[in-house]
Amino acid sequence: MLRRPDGACAHKTGWDSPASGDASRAPSAPAGISEPCFYKNNTMVIMKNTLMLTILSASLGMAIAQAAPEAEVADLSLEELMDIKIYSAAKKEQAMADTAAAAFVISQEDIRRSGATSIPEALRMVPGVQVAQINAHDWAIAIRGFNDRFSNKLLVMIDGRTVYSPLFSGTYWSAQDVVLEDIDRIEVIRGPGGTMWGANAVNGVINIRTKHSKYTQGGLVSAYGGNYQDGGAVRYGGELGTEGTYRVYAKGKHHDDYLNALGQDAHDQWNAGQGGFRADYKLTPKDGLSFSGDMMEMAGDETIGLRSAIDNNMSQRTANALAKLTHQTERGEWYLQSFYSSDERNGYSINQLIDTFDIEFQHNMQAGKRNAMTWGLGYRLVADELSDFNGVFFSPAQRTTQLFSLFLQDQFSMTDQLKLTVGSKLEHNDYSGFEYEPNARLLWKPNENHSTWTSVSRAVRTPSRGFHDIRIDLYRIPAMPPFLPNATVGSIVGDAGFKSEEVTAFEWGYRGQMTQKLSFDIAAFYNIYDNLLSSYPKVVQSPGLTQNLSVMVNGLEGESYGAELYANWKVTDSWRLQPGYTWLTVDTRTKNNAIDTALGLKIEGSNPQHQFSIRSQLSLPHNIEFDTTVYYVDNLSNTAVTQNTGVNVANYTRLDLRLGWRPLKALELSVTGQNLLDDRHPEFVADDLVTSQIPRSVYGKAVVAW
Repeated sequence: MLRRPDGACAHKTGWDSPASGDASRAPSAPAGISEPCFYKNNTMVIMKNTLMLTILSASLGMAIAQAAPEAEVADLSLEELMDIKIYSAAKKEQAMADTAAAAFVISQEDIRRSGATSIPEALRMVPGVQVAQINAHDWAIAIRGFNDRFSNKLLVMIDGRTVYSPLFSGTYWSAQDVVLEDIDRIEVIRGPGGTMWGANAVNGVINIRTKHSKYTQGGLVSAYGGNYQDGGAVRYGGELGTEGTYRVYAKGKHHDDYLNALGQDAHDQWNAGQGGFRADYKLTPKDGLSFSGDMMEMAGDETIGLRSAIDNNMSQRTANALAKLTHQTERGEWYLQSFYSSDERNGYSINQLIDTFDIEFQHNMQAGKRNAMTWGLGYRLVADELSDFNGVFFSPAQRTTQLFSLFLQDQFSMTDQLKLTVGSKLEHNDYSGFEYEPNARLLWKPNENHSTWTSVSRAVRTPSRGFHDIRIDLYRIPAMPPFLPNATVGSIVGDAGFKSEEVTAFEWGYRGQMTQKLSFDIAAFYNIYDNLLSSYPKVVQSPGLTQNLSVMVNGLEGESYGAELYANWKVTDSWRLQPGYTWLTVDTRTKNNAIDTALGLKIEGSNPQHQFSIRSQLSLPHNIEFDTTVYYVDNLSNTAVTQNTGVNVANYTRLDLRLGWRPLKALELSVTGQNLLDDRHPEFVADDLVTSQIPRSVYGKAVVAW
């Protein structure tokens, strides 16, 4: 394996040094790239070289593709892409061209040819999505702004099962994993999805959908290894009688430590193991039943940075089980789905055990020639048990909450070309009571190749335990007992009166096929936010004790606006280019003079104003594949975090290359290089973690299927 770089940058090429006496194992730098620090610190040079890399990749692809006209890309045609089915926009299958939402589908082929080893890495290719790695196991992922370690305005699901933590209404991305070869697609909806999916689908929805078990028959073994990570998976599928199929799997991974900004060990290594199953059975020609379940355990290191840098061990164990019954009717279909999940996480400041039970019924039906209705009911029970220490406290330590929901949506075909969709979801939770989330969407499809849409919708992020019941003691003076007399304590505290954060979103989009080889997808939005999380100072005096409190409050309001562009250009039968661009602006302001402005500045500064990417997929003779992706990410202005002071998240350009070969139908070999243009750089600054430097990495992978 290649060794980790020593962190030096200014006078080196930035490529990994081989182990002593093993110079043959060191990769070669691309021609003309010898000063990676210069690339990271100069915006004009970054943009210039991004363009040059794109042109060079295109020129190389054109030359090779013209020399090998018999090669074919294994993707869908553009006509098929326009007709691809997507579920997550309306909670029913519909063609992409008929979807009145900013939607994007990552296919299994996209994942395979990206060289990604995790779900967050695969999400980098979606326009409008900001993917930033914090350390070896933590990510900040957001749609249309408000990025955060826990993705708290983003609803994430795996096969329709929500995976966000109700403790902070966020997602632990390190715990969300499946066998990548078993993913059918990842559906990404940019913009509110509250009407269909409920609270916390404020800025978007990510639904990871795995394959039906009948499509994963036989065996599969995959393994990869490189200079920072290695892992593998085993999966086998078979038949259950004459009407059923199943698969079982196991996988594991290991990740080495990164470096911090000082070139020191970041103490963020981790290991994970996971196993699970899926079974699908056809009860009758109209009825189907499926079961699935997973168990995962991970353990690793992290460097906590709330007050001082502290090395800490963390671990997480999760288990889930899901059952779904579907029935086809003459005019539609209905399903009944239920899942149970258990999440145990142990860290520096809190041990948590959270159990969730959820049951949902949904009915899709054709209520006439021009009306397609979808309605449903849901219930969720969440029980938690929290053990507090190291200055973090929850009161009460145990809590059980319930969520009731009802939704109705109607799609009315005004003409063959014009469709109006209206609906709303009504929910009741134990923190803020009743919430409503309506939407109205209008789609105009003048012909089969072009469609445009517009929408207005409202969504909410409901309060969580972290907003109501938490207390974080940041300091005590004196620091050791006895605290009295005349002790001082500084704390962040929750507020039982905290209300839901709200967004009213206005969107417009267009998608069309310009020619048989070129298609476009454009979306623009303007979002108005209210009751955003902030804090205000409060001093509480008692005999011998002064409490300097920072109280959580709905103290911010603001707007975000921007546009997302994506194109799919089939240059030749063997070469496809897919450029994407995102422009985003976020503005916040306090609702009164008593509100702390720091969090508003952090919200504004945690999002790049510009993002650009271009993917090239080139199929060569003899089953060889050459795939190139260039990402440009604008700088982040937020650096005001205690243990990350001086960490500047500058703009950067990232180059990923993959070379794949299929010598046999059942065997795939590939080599992938990620972040090849510089030695290492930071991508995000989190409040409670010391930022790691994301390094250049190279790994090889083999997949055998039978």
